[in-house]
Amino acid sequence: MPTRPDKHLPVVLITTLALTAAIYGRHLNHAFQYDDLAKIVENPRLRDLAAPVDALIGGTGYRELATRLLPNLSLSLNYRAGGLDPFGYHLGNLLLHLANCLLVWALARSLAGRTGRRQEPFATLAAGLFALHPLNSEAVAYANARANLMVTTFYLGTCLLLFATLDALPRRNSGLQAGSRVRASVLAASTAITAACALMSKEMAITLVAMIPVLLAWLAPHDAHVRQRLAALRLLYVALIGLAAAAVTAGGALDAIEHVVAVAGPTHTGGTVSYLGWTWLGQAQVLLHYLALALVPWPSLLNACRDNRHLYQSVLSEGAWIDGAGSKLVVPLASLGVLSLLVLMVLRERRRRPLLSLCGAWVFVAHAPHTLLPRSEVMVEYRTYLPMVGACMFLSYALVAAAGMATPHTWSPRRVKQVATTAGACLLLSLGALTYSRLAAWTTVEGFWQDVLDKDPDSPRAHNGLGDVARRVGDLERAARHYKAAAKSNPQYATAHSNLGAVFATTGRPELAQKALELALQLDPGAAYAHSNLANVLIELGQPVSAITHYRRAIELEPRFVEAHMNLARAHLLAGEPSQAIARYQKGLAIDDQFAPGHRALGQALLQMGRLDAAQAPLERAVQLAPDDPDSRFHLARARAYVGRHHAARAELEQALQLSPEHRAARALLSRLPRERP
Repeated sequence: MPTRPDKHLPVVLITTLALTAAIYGRHLNHAFQYDDLAKIVENPRLRDLAAPVDALIGGTGYRELATRLLPNLSLSLNYRAGGLDPFGYHLGNLLLHLANCLLVWALARSLAGRTGRRQEPFATLAAGLFALHPLNSEAVAYANARANLMVTTFYLGTCLLLFATLDALPRRNSGLQAGSRVRASVLAASTAITAACALMSKEMAITLVAMIPVLLAWLAPHDAHVRQRLAALRLLYVALIGLAAAAVTAGGALDAIEHVVAVAGPTHTGGTVSYLGWTWLGQAQVLLHYLALALVPWPSLLNACRDNRHLYQSVLSEGAWIDGAGSKLVVPLASLGVLSLLVLMVLRERRRRPLLSLCGAWVFVAHAPHTLLPRSEVMVEYRTYLPMVGACMFLSYALVAAAGMATPHTWSPRRVKQVATTAGACLLLSLGALTYSRLAAWTTVEGFWQDVLDKDPDSPRAHNGLGDVARRVGDLERAARHYKAAAKSNPQYATAHSNLGAVFATTGRPELAQKALELALQLDPGAAYAHSNLANVLIELGQPVSAITHYRRAIELEPRFVEAHMNLARAHLLAGEPSQAIARYQKGLAIDDQFAPGHRALGQALLQMGRLDAAQAPLERAVQLAPDDPDSRFHLARARAYVGRHHAARAELEQALQLSPEHRAARALLSRLPRERP
């Protein structure tokens, strides 16, 4: 039977958690990074708590909003609490990370006790490694990685509750008192609930179906509680399988996998089997790279954005071999050989060193979805967060064992403890310093992408990201240079061509913009923003009818693309279709009622149609949402002047001129208004 936990957490663990909080706490205000912009800052669905539930109930196809229901709801709550202030989002991630560190500590103690190993310092060191390891920093610093943190919380909680359920179950052929029966039932129900929460946090939680049998198989020979109660867990395990099947089906994950494996992938490699083979071979190299980073987590080796081309993209061209491709297979094949040896070692040591072997098995099982199923991004470091639970326990076991072997037998137990504690503290402080150094790259958007570019000078995404930074501050010349560099580095990178086209359009070169955007759509016909940008260019070229086609396609691809709805309405106006324009404005505002330019545009369209009374409400809403916008106040003044509310119109015009003294239209209208009292 496992030993009872201490009444108080070890002082070393508490100190480690405090150090972790201090290191990450200095960066809670850092900017949103990477996909944070698309998934949080520019995502109107984030503001609607019901949107994830609606996606789960009424959507079709793969819906990340539904498959990651709980993380998305938590991000929506962050928005409700603090808007788009990054502090709350990063604080939420940090609190989840600290909770996970405690869960790692509890799991390590439980596994050590059940395999007959000494629980301390193994558990405390494992939790400390997990808390301060630089490889985990991306999952904590990246707000949109919330799903990885939450799935780990519920995943570990499921394992711990499973063990508690085992301890509460009766032995075979023995009775169970009423109170104990209730306790066992409550624990079993809690295990199922936490498993369901894990499955609603991220799809990778489906590995619980494999992880639970692995844990029980490894523990059964060494723990009588497990061995004598396995039969009683059958119903709970069947329920878990049902939950997993329901979770991956409800969010459309199975449909997405089937499409990639059976349709999209084989078009590049010639068949489903060959596509999966190339994917697995490439992932062998990726997994070995992850393991190397776990052992040597130097910040210069960590990179938030890598060259994510699949292996087949490097060695095949339309199914045919590229010249010299054979040399690119050496590392993946060697990696596959090394991983095969590691798996054999894990299985071989199952009896002699069950705890060490189980920690290694955890890594392979937790990482299995990323290894076996094709992903658009081949290597992303925050995916290692859950597998790092096993990796950190493995390292802790190895370090504790090595320290025991290296300690002279002549030393007293007290001296051994002092030396071991000092060595462990130095190790954790070193990891903390490396994590602190790594987090510096996440402080600003420009610093983030510059860090990526410094480590990979040919990174198309880094150039594209730096182009976006330059574009936001109005440095369009520098933006164009970076977009061109991104397109040169990867001519198939549709986003770079699309962004370059947008810059050409902004700088008054519509013909060049059209060519760049058409090339982007040839490379990626499903790029909604490229369709929208091309439509904008076509409007400038006086082709509103052609623009309408591309706006509609953008909306088909991204139904909640508010700007596309608004621009489509404008195109309808230019094409002489005011009624359709009004309807389109209203559809866009139904998606995002906080979009002030949309309310202003709707009001202007109603004014143009002569619907003077109807124009009042959207223009008042525009002023309410953007009180510092002189144009909204000017158009509201127009609407009020047309219906004879001259005093109210004068007040709005005076406000507009205070905001923009050079606003000629406002000054001209003010001069024409009759002077009268309300």
